[in-house]
Amino acid sequence: MNNGIQYFQEEHKLRLTSKEEMFQAFKHANFDATFEEKGLVGRGMYCGTKKMTA
Repeated sequence: MNNGIQYFQEEHKLRLTSKEEMFQAFKHANFDATFEEKGLVGRGMYCGTKKMTA
């Protein structure tokens, strides 16, 4: 019996990557990226912008 309650499950896959691996991934996706050491909460943050293509 449902009684109006819905259940769902989602899966999150995480992995540890080096900064170099992340920058390579950004480059592969055609982004210019930087890494801000402090970030928003002190753990660092990547900032990227998509390169324009002609």
